[in-house]
Amino acid sequence: YYFTALKMTEELGNKNDNGIWLNNIGLVYWNKKEYTKSLEQFFKALKIFEELGNKNGIANNLGNIGLVYEDQKEYSKAIEFLSQPIGIIIAVFVAMTFLPYVSRFLLGLIIG
Repeated sequence: YYFTALKMTEELGNKNDNGIWLNNIGLVYWNKKEYTKSLEQFFKALKIFEELGNKNGIANNLGNIGLVYEDQKEYSKAIEFLSQPIGIIIAVFVAMTFLPYVSRFLLGLIIG
């Protein structure tokens, strides 16, 4: 079903959904321990999410890639990929936390 959904979203030109379906296909391969196929799908999804600037998709796929490498006992690659989403998550959290305060401050300077 995932391949059918992927084909449909490709035909519609919906890149974000393509990334989601590729990620889901990668998860299926990962659960079947078909690591090479899993990584292929995760890297395709990662590329799409990077092109779109979808930070959630980027973080999710980097983490999935890291977990596949961990299962393959390629620990240095696992650490490389598992550590990258942390920076993205922190950046998003900081932006979401402080943006309202910065906006109010700047608005105060403009009005003020």
